[in-house]
Amino acid sequence: MNYYKILEVQETATDDEIKRAYRRLALQHHPDKNKNADSETFKQIQEAYETLSDPHKKKAYDGGSTISNPFDFHFNSFFGPHSSTTRCANFNHVINVGLKDVYFGTTKRIKVKRDVMCKQCLEKCSGCNGVGEITLKFNMGPLVQMIQQPCVNCNTRGFNKLKNGCDECNDRGKIQQEKLIEIDIYRGVEQGKTYTFPEWGQQPTKQNELPGDLIVALNIETDVNFVRHDLNLVYTINLSLRESIVGKNVIIPLFNGDLHLHTKGFGIVNPNKTYIVFKRGLQNKDGKMGDLHLKFIVQYPDKSFNDIELNLISTTFDQIGLL
Repeated sequence: MNYYKILEVQETATDDEIKRAYRRLALQHHPDKNKNADSETFKQIQEAYETLSDPHKKKAYDGGSTISNPFDFHFNSFFGPHSSTTRCANFNHVINVGLKDVYFGTTKRIKVKRDVMCKQCLEKCSGCNGVGEITLKFNMGPLVQMIQQPCVNCNTRGFNKLKNGCDECNDRGKIQQEKLIEIDIYRGVEQGKTYTFPEWGQQPTKQNELPGDLIVALNIETDVNFVRHDLNLVYTINLSLRESIVGKNVIIPLFNGDLHLHTKGFGIVNPNKTYIVFKRGLQNKDGKMGDLHLKFIVQYPDKSFNDIELNLISTTFDQIGLL
């Protein structure tokens, strides 16, 4: 209900203009003066004048309120308004990348969409100023009472439809927008890294709402060869008992090329020890290098030895100085 329209005056009308308009319309629609007058219209004229002629009520109404009987509605707040600005929900999206992408760094591109209100066929509700509810403000002695009421003019939507058959949105009331966004996967990026794209989340439907954001989270998938510990890469090698002693040529499939090494450089391999190849792990965007950590699993033979074999092994150990 627009009180200015009821009194047929502009929102910038002075007190005298409002008073003159009320007197003219009251005479025109008063049931005692006009037998064909509509009593409901006369009540609206009276209500509009009572609001716009009172400075306090008019100020509350101009702030997005329609004044009525405060005891007809449940009030939500006694000391302050409820309809403050709120942010719409964020949209969350997860993208998967491989450890190889983390090793070299890359750029991922994804297409995102959002639905925004069509400005061609929708307009902000004048009754509630687009917030979906009206705030009633009353002075009660030293206190100010705030009462919230759903806006019946727009059915709490905050907007009204201007026309049907809109060519801009095909009468949906919303227009879909698309955008190709780029995700910078820098070298050594952390698991769970998030990227924020402002205002590409849930879109407002009311005047006091702000768009949500799009939050893209990074998931680094499990690699078939390596386990990541910060900037370090862990690689596991299987050896037989013989190979753990005499050594074995090993090829490690690093992302930038195979690394060839012989385990005899480590001596007799201890399966409880981690061997480090420095500066062969991941590199971060600041140039810091991680290491390659080698772990060994020694497979012992499922075999029992006779006395002759045990003596031979013992003699050999004595000869080479193994305890």
